[in-house]
Amino acid sequence: MPANHQPRLSLEASTLLAYATVSLLWGSTYLAIRIGVQHMPPATLAASRFLMAGLLMLAYARLSSRPLPTRFVDWRANIIAGLLMLAGGNGLVVWAEQFIVSGLASIFIITAPLWMVLFAAVLPGPRYRPTAVQLVGLLVGFAAAASLVGVDLEELRSADWRGPVALVAAAASWALGTVYWQRQPISSGPVVNAALQMLAGGTALAVAALVRGEWQQFEPSWQGFGAVVYLDIFGSIVDFTD
Repeated sequence: MPANHQPRLSLEASTLLAYATVSLLWGSTYLAIRIGVQHMPPATLAASRFLMAGLLMLAYARLSSRPLPTRFVDWRANIIAGLLMLAGGNGLVVWAEQFIVSGLASIFIITAPLWMVLFAAVLPGPRYRPTAVQLVGLLVGFAAAASLVGVDLEELRSADWRGPVALVAAAASWALGTVYWQRQPISSGPVVNAALQMLAGGTALAVAALVRGEWQQFEPSWQGFGAVVYLDIFGSIVDFTD
């Protein structure tokens, strides 16, 4: 068959395939985090992930001649988004998975769209008013996702309360960062933005690890290193640049 007549996936099929791939990879990071926190302190794990991935992405951006932001507002927006989404959102997830299994953790995080709708409706600036149909769709989607994961209500009731509380705060922090980011007139490119956000979030998490005394507790292990590498590749570099 001639090369120019090879069958191609439709736009809809390609979109679904990309979404399924990202969802699978993103979902697997919760298991990697659960493994990681058994071998590394939580803030150290999260800081290592984002600092390593951020530096790699920034190096790639510079080698491929992608310019750094020249405006203060771009730097400020990236730093704030990194603090909210990565230091707050992801950092709390890592901390929470000391007390709760990865499947339950993913259920709390998929409440982020509900938080996004709330923040988009009440925060100053351009406001978004969801329709009743959209709200029902969000709730149905959440219920469907929960059923696919297989939520055990008894397991949830018996979980250490610190895990669920931290995960609710994580979902809210991620959603707040997302709504904030969507309202910023950013001129820098996505690779540079992702790198700067990871470095901002990673730096904040490194400071948290230092304040918590985690560096003194840290004992390197192959399991912890493997979790960081997996999270770097599939949870940061692939997902954030897809």
